[in-house]
Amino acid sequence: MTATADQPVRFDVFLSHDSRDKPAVRELKAALERHGLKVWLDEDELPPGRNWQPLLAAAIRHCRSVAALIGKDGLGPWEDEEIQAALKLAVGDKRPVIPVIPVLLADAPGQPELPLFLATRTWVDLRPALNDHNLGRLVWGITGKKPTRRVVHGPTGATGASPTENPFDPWTPATPPRFLGRDRLLRKLQGALDRGGSVSLVGDARIGKSSLLQTWAQRARQGGRIVSVLSGEGPEAGSCGALVEAVGGTACADLAADEAADALSDWVDRAPGQLAPLLLIDEAERVLSHLPHRFFERLRGMLGRICLVFATRHEIGDIPREDHLTSPLLNRLEVQRLGLLEAAGVDALIGLGSGVLSAADGRTMREWAGRHPFYLCLLGHYLWDARRHGESTQEALDQFQENAFQRLGECWRALPRREQRLLADAGRGAMRETDRALTRRGLLDDGQVFGRVLGEWLARQE
Repeated sequence: MTATADQPVRFDVFLSHDSRDKPAVRELKAALERHGLKVWLDEDELPPGRNWQPLLAAAIRHCRSVAALIGKDGLGPWEDEEIQAALKLAVGDKRPVIPVIPVLLADAPGQPELPLFLATRTWVDLRPALNDHNLGRLVWGITGKKPTRRVVHGPTGATGASPTENPFDPWTPATPPRFLGRDRLLRKLQGALDRGGSVSLVGDARIGKSSLLQTWAQRARQGGRIVSVLSGEGPEAGSCGALVEAVGGTACADLAADEAADALSDWVDRAPGQLAPLLLIDEAERVLSHLPHRFFERLRGMLGRICLVFATRHEIGDIPREDHLTSPLLNRLEVQRLGLLEAAGVDALIGLGSGVLSAADGRTMREWAGRHPFYLCLLGHYLWDARRHGESTQEALDQFQENAFQRLGECWRALPRREQRLLADAGRGAMRETDRALTRRGLLDDGQVFGRVLGEWLARQE
């Protein structure tokens, strides 16, 4: 339904926001609608060709609440006026006071500067990501009714909401709202993209490279950018033509290096909008070692017109090329490393199990998996299943260790001998100083093994 000045429609909440935060605002609107709320958002309610100022005033007057959404850039100029209008209605109308709720979006700064007229009001914090808990607080502010949760009592006394689907999936790339703990890195990547730069993303197996690429691609598309995500382990890595065909969708699998580069350049030129297209290649080792040197020379010449991201386990300079030549992209890409999760992200990740997992389960996850995203999800998966099916913590830990030990063995065999020796010393508590390479890999955290699971595995190798 469309709100007009003469036919107002009552909504539960008016979303006052800066247009630069539109992707996050759309996500929030959809989440609120799943709670059965009627949400007023300008792009859905303002008809083209109409004088929109009286429509905004009418919409605010006939909404039950206003949510003042604050993102990384603070309040927008029109957002400030909308909130001021709502506050005037709140104190000047004869109807009940309208709640004006400050809401910190996921990318809001750590210490947001709120105007005085908002600073005195209780805010809702959606950082580091939208989840059931913080969304429930917003619903409470909008409706005045604190959400009730169906309570279950598991074998360990866990209480809370009773979801039916395991929220921990260690085998599938995580995207929002389950992608957590990478806020700083995402800001750095976005900064590189805004500058028209290209990135070499380096991280060990199972540290979350695919999750990061999928999330970054989603955000870039929401921002109006053309995005292509490829896998270096798929058929598109077989030749220059196959890669360009996967990007542009036109048949060019048999093209040589220069012809393929020409086709890619044409695709870049045809991309709509003013933003450079974004090409992300996951597990890119095969692409970087196998495709012709000439193709990468041509890619280097396109940098700035296209933004490239290569996700690998090793730095580009350490990936041997079949022709033994140095990569033309060396020193042309900004290097970003993927390690352990940020501390706040660990809390949010464990919180996905709220309602089934207990506080003791959360402590178990931290003890055994530390800040490692894969092992946190792996243990969370088995603990969640155990609670749902009346099994013990030890049964969950047995399953966890059986799977985790296999992955840790694979990781160990990929380490250079020097790093194996240092990691073994860390497992015995005999490491004299922190090793930078092992820390970057996410195997050490402040000079200690990242979690008990790695310590147990190392002890069995003695």
